[in-house]
Amino acid sequence: SLGFIFTDREHEGRFNRVVGPDGQIRLGQSSMLSFYALGSFTRASNESPRQDGHALGFDYLYDTRNWNIQVGGQDLSPDFETDAGYLIRNGLTRVRALIAPKFHPRSAVVLQLTPSLYTSQLRDKCSGLWETENTFSLSSVMVRTTRIALAGSYSTEIFLGQRFNTSGWTAQVKSQITKQFYVQVMYRDGKAIRYSESPFQGYGKRALASLGYQPSENFNWTFSFTFSDLFRDSTGEKIYDYTIIWNRLVYQVNKYLFFRAIVEYNTYHRQVLTDLLASFLYIPGTVIQLGYGSLYDRVRWEDGAYINSDRFLETRRGIFFKASYLWRL
Repeated sequence: SLGFIFTDREHEGRFNRVVGPDGQIRLGQSSMLSFYALGSFTRASNESPRQDGHALGFDYLYDTRNWNIQVGGQDLSPDFETDAGYLIRNGLTRVRALIAPKFHPRSAVVLQLTPSLYTSQLRDKCSGLWETENTFSLSSVMVRTTRIALAGSYSTEIFLGQRFNTSGWTAQVKSQITKQFYVQVMYRDGKAIRYSESPFQGYGKRALASLGYQPSENFNWTFSFTFSDLFRDSTGEKIYDYTIIWNRLVYQVNKYLFFRAIVEYNTYHRQVLTDLLASFLYIPGTVIQLGYGSLYDRVRWEDGAYINSDRFLETRRGIFFKASYLWRL
């Protein structure tokens, strides 16, 4: 398949246009080549000169029952911009490759073992420095769609013209325990970056645990726990620790009407967020929605100012109503 991308956006004097072809070519039953070649033309204001940039890339995939091989490369100029999409980073040249043989043991429990080696070498055009990522992982696919993976990596990252170490190891487990319960656990320990105007080398941990419960097609509950911390590498000083507890409950009354409730607790900001939604979807494009949200802080009002408290106080609230009708001509 071949395509051509054309976007043209102008807002308050800013102008951005992106044009170029992209496509996918199937080379055989097990291999595919993807590519894109885009040019961007941007002007920050009516008085500003136009900045031109480019984004070039390709990816080759070979995937069979016994092998997974991937090779790719990208080149993005520092002036490439796109207002129509989400661009994480520009000004780089990168090549990457993955090789992963697949083994199928004669076991009633372990269905597949896959060791993999991934490497990525990137040149940051703004600083002229190189960063690297080299990861070895071992994953297994087991019964009940259970997947266990263990990975270790040596990696660096360029941030604000400096190279930082981001090496570490990760363990992950995913499993559909029963038809109703799904669980996922992830843990990472390694080097990290303090992203700020004055960045520095750090280290820390990240942990994620989520549980899904769906006793019927109409009821769905999801719970997740996320933790992250950061320490200064040179002194061991704790910079922060961050925990987010998130709950979502969805009740689908019928194919048209559903109710959703979200409650989130953030230990760093000491806040509770609530979000309630009722939605009636007759057909795509014809919908009625009513929502209410609020934010609770552990503060109290005293002597004309907020001060810390052990009790939660609702500090913000909002309500919205939406009705749309799809009229086909």
